[in-house]
Amino acid sequence: MSGPTHSLTPQEMAQLAELADIIIPRYQTMPSASDIDLVSHLARTFASRPDLLETVRETLLHCRGHRGEAALLHLASEHPPHLSALLQTVAGTYFMQPDVKRALGYPGQKRLHG
Repeated sequence: MSGPTHSLTPQEMAQLAELADIIIPRYQTMPSASDIDLVSHLARTFASRPDLLETVRETLLHCRGHRGEAALLHLASEHPPHLSALLQTVAGTYFMQPDVKRALGYPGQKRLHG
């Protein structure tokens, strides 16, 4: 067996994309997770928080046999720490994206003068 990889497999990414769109759907002017192709930005998240990668993998394994909202409900009742890691990963990745910051009207951090 080979060593650990530092990214998700295509199957894991598809599974995560489905869950991410339930967690962050499109709302008014705010894009959904799929609108910003959230899963394509995960490498940056995992570079910042490498501890989340294996936890997200485990979370997706815990979802086996469950899809969509049922998977999230299963995590909430049976694996709350894994649901928390999933929410942290999805939200953190989402709010790092320039399109999301623009939609929020958040220009980013500014240097204080004075």
